[in-house]
Amino acid sequence: ESEIYAQMLLLRKKGYPLWKPKSDNSRLPESYKREGIHIGDVGILTESGGFDYLFNICQGPDHEWNLGRVPADFRPILDFDFDDTEVYTQEYELGSHVASDPNRIHQRRIPPSSTSNLNPFENQLHSFRAIPKEVGAGLSYSSTASKGALLVLPEGGKRVDHLHRARFEKYAAECAPSWYIHANGALGRTACNGSLYLITGFDKARAWGVASFSDAIPENIQLEYVPKSADSEDRYPKYWFRTCDSASSSSGADDRYGQQSGCVFLRGFKIALR
Repeated sequence: ESEIYAQMLLLRKKGYPLWKPKSDNSRLPESYKREGIHIGDVGILTESGGFDYLFNICQGPDHEWNLGRVPADFRPILDFDFDDTEVYTQEYELGSHVASDPNRIHQRRIPPSSTSNLNPFENQLHSFRAIPKEVGAGLSYSSTASKGALLVLPEGGKRVDHLHRARFEKYAAECAPSWYIHANGALGRTACNGSLYLITGFDKARAWGVASFSDAIPENIQLEYVPKSADSEDRYPKYWFRTCDSASSSSGADDRYGQQSGCVFLRGFKIALR
């Protein structure tokens, strides 16, 4: 599922699509979990569709993101303007989606009346002020293709990119041997040549839904992405795929911090030893 998802959404040229936009690694520092992936992160793209964070080259060895994670000879990237970035805070609109083929995957709003018999909490849902009106009772998707992928962003999302990619590339080429020795030694990974990834940009969202399908009969593909019923303790809205016919899906949100911390696309480059 994650492989098909990445393969199909790479066609949109927005970066590498993550099936798991937010890590569930409890050993990560609290501030890292709050904000998610950062520019300067070095890690590994996992088979399950996530990003295995190792360390960050923009921070020193004593920074909490790097404690116990960096090589003995580690030095952060120097003489560098970390803030020289392009930031688009509304790269994705409320209730938007990214489809592998926009001409063959179609979205429609679910009318409130169509859920009234299924969801006894409908009035509560619509009174929950944080759910965008662009989402309303939910969003439905169908496809005329037998293979595809879909990313749903109910609350939109942002894009951030650093402008000095060449500086990152030069620094990574100098440090790559040390990084691979450390990753496969002290950190215990099995990072083959070309598997380390350095992040120079990303797209993030607070809430997301991902889905993929392959060898499906198009008429049978039906996805309904809807808000969950609100509990009194919920500070932020949650969403899920209520219907997922002939497809695999997953959904998530930062309902702890309320931050746009889920990385739906990452950009950068793989690091290989010559």
